[in-house]
Amino acid sequence: MRVCWMWVLIGWGLGSVLVSSLATGSTVPIRFAVLGDRTGKPIPGIYEEIVQEVARMRPDFVVTVGDMIEGYTDDDAEIQQQWQDYFKLVEPLTMPVYYTPGNHDIWHERSAEIYQQYIGPPYFSFNYRDLHVIILDNSRDRRIALDQLSWLEDDLHQYRDMPYKIAFIHQPTWYQTVARGKPDPLHRIFVEYGVHDVFTGHYHDYFVGEYDGVRYTSIGSSGAHPKKSPSGLTFHFAWVTVDAEGVHITPIKNNSVLPWDLVTAEERQLVRNIQRHAATFTAPLTVDEHLQAEPAEITLHLRNLHPTESLNSILRWRLPEGWSIDPVEVPVMILPEDETELTFLVRSAGKSESIPNFSLDFPYATGKSYRVVEPIYLHRPTVAYYTEESPRIDGHLEEACWRHPVYKLFDPEGNPLPVDSTFFYFAYDADNFYFAALLQDLHIEKLTAYVTERDGRLFAEDRVGWRLHPPGQDESYTVQVNPLGTIWDYSDKEGMRWDGEFEVKSFIGGYFWSVEIRIPRNQFGVQASANQQWGLDFWRHQKRFKENAEWMPGSHFPGMLILK
Repeated sequence: MRVCWMWVLIGWGLGSVLVSSLATGSTVPIRFAVLGDRTGKPIPGIYEEIVQEVARMRPDFVVTVGDMIEGYTDDDAEIQQQWQDYFKLVEPLTMPVYYTPGNHDIWHERSAEIYQQYIGPPYFSFNYRDLHVIILDNSRDRRIALDQLSWLEDDLHQYRDMPYKIAFIHQPTWYQTVARGKPDPLHRIFVEYGVHDVFTGHYHDYFVGEYDGVRYTSIGSSGAHPKKSPSGLTFHFAWVTVDAEGVHITPIKNNSVLPWDLVTAEERQLVRNIQRHAATFTAPLTVDEHLQAEPAEITLHLRNLHPTESLNSILRWRLPEGWSIDPVEVPVMILPEDETELTFLVRSAGKSESIPNFSLDFPYATGKSYRVVEPIYLHRPTVAYYTEESPRIDGHLEEACWRHPVYKLFDPEGNPLPVDSTFFYFAYDADNFYFAALLQDLHIEKLTAYVTERDGRLFAEDRVGWRLHPPGQDESYTVQVNPLGTIWDYSDKEGMRWDGEFEVKSFIGGYFWSVEIRIPRNQFGVQASANQQWGLDFWRHQKRFKENAEWMPGSHFPGMLILK
């Protein structure tokens, strides 16, 4: 990396501006590269390859959209080593490189101090000829703090006469706000001061939008684990040219040039609707605890959500050993905004470690389709056994009631367990449910658990969860617990306002963590009785793998918890 910038300090602290030492007014186009997220389950070697590609194209400078290190550790030495390792990766870049902080780069105060030690201020601006560039920081909170917004307005006011203005910020708040017709104070400032383009990252897939003259481009993965994207674009970076005609953006993958509007925000929203609503089973298939099922018919409801494109594809089932489905393939044609139902005859011998799933391509734009892969919905039973002696809630799972584990879990598509070995247990007495989980983790030092406040953001951490449906009620209740024993709970009617009554203890061992939870049943208004059935679902999220292991993958229906 070559550093050729002088610091011009505005006051004290983070209000700093980088000013190019090169002359302005040149008619030569400005060309720079934008690197996407590297971390969040990084794929080895990908980022290094993209860095080499960028170096060969020799841009004037490079800007990242954040998530350069894996972070999320309290070990100072490890954090500093991660930054040192990162700088080795970008050594081929001989041009200036500017860094946008992501949530993997700054996650608490100490990480912010180390970031400034290695990178510098988390937000700043610089000029390159006729281009004014702003780097913003929403690493720890999607919302920009008031002091940073004030700094931004002052900065843009000072450089209001610059021909071109471009901003970088890690988390794409615009997708949750302006792309959905909601107000956004940051967008208001961009519009008021004539910011032309805004680059973001974080989601690991590429999509764009233009609102009130401001173009937004969300860069996907440059090495992080890619999300399933309707574009089919996985690892990539962006090439940007600024000339007399404006700002031109091209996503680049494998030395090919792709259009800017590869996936629009509206198309992405349609794909999300396809994922949620385009294919649903009208009822689950009832199986026993070994996943065995007598021959039965299931009905699949299909909807083509596109307003002008017909669906014309072939539905194909993937059949694990022991399963049979007839027909195993069927052509499907659905007119725009129309729907249909298909019926299949299913049988299971109960010998498989996975569940059948089907695939079908749905149109989301002209010439573009998204492949839905969905497992068959199951209605599974498990048993909570009555215990005369209530277990001590200490997280150690030493009592005799924890002797009937449930361990056959699947990924969201019905494939075999995608995480380390996992065991769930269920018991009850006259007044309470007792749930427990034993969760193997062969790299326990990489366990992710920071949140200690109830209803805090557990979704970026290791966790387990249960969802209960009391008999005779339409409402369900959800509780999730991280390795520190922190609770996140939710009810259908009250949402996050509901605080259930729980006693929870967790324990972290040398190669596992475990949790026990006591749930008083009187809060649900239901008295227990033998052979009573409660709706139930449960799951594990293992942060190290970025994977969910689910008891009822894909299903909109609960399983059965039978009291014996």
